[in-house]
Amino acid sequence: MSRAFETEQEMVKAFLNSTRFTEFEMRYSEWKIWEALEINGLFGIPDIVTVFGKISPAGQKYIRAYAFELKLRNWRRALTQAFRYSAFAHYSCVVLDSTHIQPALANIHLFQRSNIGLLSISTNRTVTWHNYPKYQKPYSADHFQEFYYGLKAELFDNQQQSWFKSRYAPITP
Repeated sequence: MSRAFETEQEMVKAFLNSTRFTEFEMRYSEWKIWEALEINGLFGIPDIVTVFGKISPAGQKYIRAYAFELKLRNWRRALTQAFRYSAFAHYSCVVLDSTHIQPALANIHLFQRSNIGLLSISTNRTVTWHNYPKYQKPYSADHFQEFYYGLKAELFDNQQQSWFKSRYAPITP
């Protein structure tokens, strides 16, 4: 059994440096990516937001937003918070320390019923998807529009400084 994370901050750092999106590299290989930590002003404060964006050959703009809530062990609180992020995100997920995943796995039906992803991460940065959420439109048009309005310039217009960039600090590689 691996050791537990000591802090959520340590866990966030490990998650950002993990291979959590290995499967997405195929699905989103032609998409731009944008990522930020603890975005305020949405509907709750997700630990990590990852957004993929692309423009179709017909000029249609598409985004897919993932919101992640990381907790050392409190899966119930994480599930409640992640559900709120479905107001603006297409996919909401809970990430738990792998040493404390068993209680959440015993209640995986709650994640499935809520369409919330469940992942675990170990201190060696191994990420396991236990429940992958299905695509869904965000349930709040207002929250999604505010989020999308600022983000579309960030993803699709490299020439323009958007209000989103000044309001939310993206993660730089």
